[in-house]
Amino acid sequence: MGSYRRRRILAVAVVVSILAVSVLGASTLDIDSTGPFDAGAGMEGSGAAASAADAPATLGPPDWPDEPLSPETVPGRHDVPNTTQYPYATIGTVRSATGVLVSEYHVLTAAHVVTNQQGEPYDPDTMTFTPGFRDAPGEPAVAPFGRANVTEIHVHPEWNGDPPVDDLALLVLDRPVGTDAGTMAIPDSALGDVHTRSLFQAGYVHNVTGWRQIGSNPAPQPSAIGTDDGYHYYCGPLSNGDSGSPIWTEIDGRATLLSINSAFDSSEDCSNAAVGVRLNEQRLDRIRAWMNQDETD
Repeated sequence: MGSYRRRRILAVAVVVSILAVSVLGASTLDIDSTGPFDAGAGMEGSGAAASAADAPATLGPPDWPDEPLSPETVPGRHDVPNTTQYPYATIGTVRSATGVLVSEYHVLTAAHVVTNQQGEPYDPDTMTFTPGFRDAPGEPAVAPFGRANVTEIHVHPEWNGDPPVDDLALLVLDRPVGTDAGTMAIPDSALGDVHTRSLFQAGYVHNVTGWRQIGSNPAPQPSAIGTDDGYHYYCGPLSNGDSGSPIWTEIDGRATLLSINSAFDSSEDCSNAAVGVRLNEQRLDRIRAWMNQDETD
């Protein structure tokens, strides 16, 4: 892990507990303890999405505000108003968090987004994926590529509900929404030299009102502050809703995945650090096996 000093990371389901442990500097990026929730359900407009019963608690660093916020209020992030542009069109909502298209029918996300605290998957019939979804203040909510139903969930067999350990899941969709929205590339082999690569990250800023906007860094992230074969540590900026969001680099003009966001952490290098589940050789083989299984079924 290089010079990075790893700290304890907590997965918390109860809203009061989530807000309390966030001050400890370690918690999952986004957990909805009430069960399956798709932020895309608020297509009637922000008013419907703002229901207190539906909106998960805001979760973030210790100074995270309780008031509605937009990507611009997250230091280092900016709003992506055109969610049909590549690669942001490949990023979408899964429950109250984020996922990314890796094929016409498949979405990668964090396992804790689609499982309970024991690591058991929720019923896929209760979930949808909405690429490019945007629900911003003063604008009508839009889903430029429509919404796809989740038909199957593949969860890493070593996932036990404790992020970031193998916090990875692949979702199967009922229609090829990736044909129109596009996909991020899965590398042929695990990418090394992440400390010298320009890193990009984008995910959904989900605030207390229920609004959902893609927030992205306007410039590449700093290089990773620590890595090992299984995990990838880097400085934020992060927001509530970033669980399952992609961390990518550009190769030959194509967004190519390095890892999937799993949890907040703390670091001696930065106050707002993240842990990503790296797409190492073992996980790449497993993802391909899952995808091949779906194609032959």
